[in-house]
Amino acid sequence: MTVLGRGLNEMLNHTARVPRGIFGAYEKEEANVAKKKEEAVEAKEAPAMHTEEIERNLECQLTKEDIEQRAAQTSLVNRDRLGELSKASSLRGKAATLRAQAKECVEEAKECQEEAERLMEEVNDLIDAVTDKVEKRQVKCRREYDYKADKVRVIRLDTNETVEEREMRSSERQMALGFELNQRGQGEDGYMDKRGRFLFVSDGISDGEEWGTFYRSETGSLKRFTGKGLDMRKERKQAEDDLRKYAEEHGFKYVDGGGEEKAAPAEKQDKVEDNDNEGEAA
Repeated sequence: MTVLGRGLNEMLNHTARVPRGIFGAYEKEEANVAKKKEEAVEAKEAPAMHTEEIERNLECQLTKEDIEQRAAQTSLVNRDRLGELSKASSLRGKAATLRAQAKECVEEAKECQEEAERLMEEVNDLIDAVTDKVEKRQVKCRREYDYKADKVRVIRLDTNETVEEREMRSSERQMALGFELNQRGQGEDGYMDKRGRFLFVSDGISDGEEWGTFYRSETGSLKRFTGKGLDMRKERKQAEDDLRKYAEEHGFKYVDGGGEEKAAPAEKQDKVEDNDNEGEAA
């Protein structure tokens, strides 16, 4: 090692040794200070009391002026309360009125909607009429019962065109039997009135929903026979009882399904003449 190298090495060693002594003294001093602070904190006593300000809702004695002021405020507050109650009642009344008006508006809107739909159907019909060059109208027609062909036809009278043809129903087939039995109700039991009309119980066109007294016209059509106590009934037996009572009161002859006639009760014969004008179709 050269002289210069040895000198530099000694200088570095000396410099490294010097700070270690200085720094060690400083660290020792810091430790002593910290220890003294800890001892001071431990030696310090806790305070005997701690206070802070708060608020509580407590009773207080009122002065004469306070009492007079509160009395005046009571009147004002009560007046305001009554005013609010009046407003609430008025608003409830308005609400009820508005609800009623709203209901009326809903109903009116419904009616307008229905009318609009009806008018739309009318518009469609008019459009169809313009497009197809035809429209539907009420036209007088004739219904024909062809018993030989077992057919029912509907013929329009303005053009004599057949607009419907179908198979005859069983009830319609029995109409022919009514003619054969001298219009005796399609073989039903019944009563013969003074004018030669055979009265019998039938449900007419109600399909069993109502029963009453009927007879057949010269053309074979079914007609309602009206008279006191001969109302339409829900049950067939009720209608039969009504007709039997009516016939007995007026002395009508009983006719069974085979066409056999039986004399009416003798004591009722004098009432027959009074009924000549009764029994027109309803």
